[in-house]
Amino acid sequence: MKKIIAIFLLAALWGMASLCAAAKPKYLPASDSYIQNVGNVQVRSVVSPAYISEFLGAVIDIRQGEKVIGYNQAGDSAHLWDEPAIVYFEGGTVWLDDPSGETDMDTEAPVIQAIFTKRDVFTARGIHIGDNASLIYKKYGQPRSTKQNKNKSYRGIVDVWRRYDTESGAKLLFGIRDGRVTAISVSIKP
Repeated sequence: MKKIIAIFLLAALWGMASLCAAAKPKYLPASDSYIQNVGNVQVRSVVSPAYISEFLGAVIDIRQGEKVIGYNQAGDSAHLWDEPAIVYFEGGTVWLDDPSGETDMDTEAPVIQAIFTKRDVFTARGIHIGDNASLIYKKYGQPRSTKQNKNKSYRGIVDVWRRYDTESGAKLLFGIRDGRVTAISVSIKP
């Protein structure tokens, strides 16, 4: 009898583990991180703000990349890291891997993140800005995570972000507000 109960318990645990594994979202193909109608403004592509403005409209602001020193909680050791330049456009925001502090319209640097809000932008699977958010589940399945928006620049535009990971390491995110897609983002930032 003890053997039967033990076998039953093992089978039940195996079944629950299988269900949990099946519910875990899979990685999307790398091609899903390619955004349509924005030219070569893609993660890892080397572009300039002047080039990006051809697709996202006028530059509103450029926040310079810089060397940042941080301290641990005890305040006794420093860590130096580079911050990217952040370029704000009429139709989105792009982070360029340029910590020089001298980013201008002609500076070419790799894109490490982009958030698109322009209406004619869409994903490889056809999700457009303005689409009903339920289409995301139909075309991409369960997201890896759903989180409240903490990006101050997108308050009033995005309430939550749905995140999908790709095989290439890029993250595809959909910004949602009032049941609609209001932003599409691709990032290789950690």
